[in-house]
Amino acid sequence: MLTNLDLSDLNTFTHNEKKRWIVLYTRSRREKMAAHCCDKLGLKHYLPLEKKIRFYERKKVQTELPLFPGYLFCLADAKEKYMLMLTHHIARVIGVSNQKELLEDIHRIFTAENADINLIPCEHNTEGKKARIEIGPMRGLEGIISRIKGQYRIILNVNFLKRAAAVEVDRSYITILN
Repeated sequence: MLTNLDLSDLNTFTHNEKKRWIVLYTRSRREKMAAHCCDKLGLKHYLPLEKKIRFYERKKVQTELPLFPGYLFCLADAKEKYMLMLTHHIARVIGVSNQKELLEDIHRIFTAENADINLIPCEHNTEGKKARIEIGPMRGLEGIISRIKGQYRIILNVNFLKRAAAVEVDRSYITILN
């Protein structure tokens, strides 16, 4: 994960009316460079990453790729948006009307990533039974339950992007919600 946030920033984050959460749509394969630009400008940002292990001949290499390719979450005002556009790593700035919903979605992904759980990109899913994880480092996390190849997964939707990530969970850790 590339971020300068901590969990308390997402739980009790207060900001002035000028600064709002935005979604940066980056140019192709420039998500990490855009995150470094946010760091240089002193902006709060979050880039969720997916860990992948690849084998090259006899070498085992772990890489981190963006979980949602092309997207970066950032807290900025109008002047800072302009400064970001000058970096030439950003293709478009997308304004977010429902700040609360976006923060809740980011919080779920952030919690799973902080628990050092492997996030798996998957299809955005709004149908199915809601479930909550009751045990372990992801306790309290809510999502849609799915079963793929005998494994239970909780799907964490990011509704604004119409994208999702899933975490594999033991069935005994899950409570089905009404």
